[in-house]
Amino acid sequence: MFDDAILLKYQNSAKSVNFVVMNIFKNIRLIAIYCIFFQSVSINAQWSPTLMTANRGITPPLVSGNACGPTNNPPACPTYNVTGMNWYLTAPDPARPITIQYSTLGNHDWVMTMPSGFIEWEDPDGLACVNSEVINVNGLGPVQMNFAAVKFGSDNATSDGHVNFGYRVNGGAWTVSPNFSIAGTNTGGSWTQSTTGNTIEIRACADFGGQSQDTRLTVFNTNKGAPLPVRWLGIFSSLDKERRVHLSWSTASEVNNDFLKYREVWMKTDMKPSVK
Repeated sequence: MFDDAILLKYQNSAKSVNFVVMNIFKNIRLIAIYCIFFQSVSINAQWSPTLMTANRGITPPLVSGNACGPTNNPPACPTYNVTGMNWYLTAPDPARPITIQYSTLGNHDWVMTMPSGFIEWEDPDGLACVNSEVINVNGLGPVQMNFAAVKFGSDNATSDGHVNFGYRVNGGAWTVSPNFSIAGTNTGGSWTQSTTGNTIEIRACADFGGQSQDTRLTVFNTNKGAPLPVRWLGIFSSLDKERRVHLSWSTASEVNNDFLKYREVWMKTDMKPSVK
């Protein structure tokens, strides 16, 4: 004999949470309804940039007419594309606007995701920053932010190129790391910070001083964040005379939720009701 069960699933782009609401059949005439109540349910996972799609960011100009800048508005670049990403590009220093140049040598400029799974700066002029989305960390306590970038190779090594990192809390002023030199071979830097607040944003910036540099953003995440807070008032199930399952639920609040879906599952009677 099997029991009928309903699996409820709340989901966003990064993760999901499942709830099982079971109808336990004692016998043919008696039906016990197992109801599950949730005062507050949330998933707390690290935030990290979306990297599975290559060529997101500012891709190489295909012809000289597609070159970008100088500009402090990366979305104005003809090849700017962050569709499906949870991060975007900025050029926050008016004195160091981004320029993405076309090259007949084949080594075009870019700031974009690579097939290897990194965001890479390749020879842009000016200060180019990778910014996270606004990360909801309300009620999560201290949040650790981790950053690292490394220059690979030693092409045109100079002393004025650098990377730095930053974060801001609740939309306030940016806290910025020291500059880490990317002169020489396999140089760069790392930075770890901790903070609390309702929202945080993090960013990683590179300024090559007009020289040819290739630098990868190797660590860019938080140990908490991107929560899926669904504050439940209750989930109820009932079975009518025709053995049709009726569900109702109520939530007090939902943040960063894309949709709710449910599906029917079967479980043996000796299995205990569970919440996953």
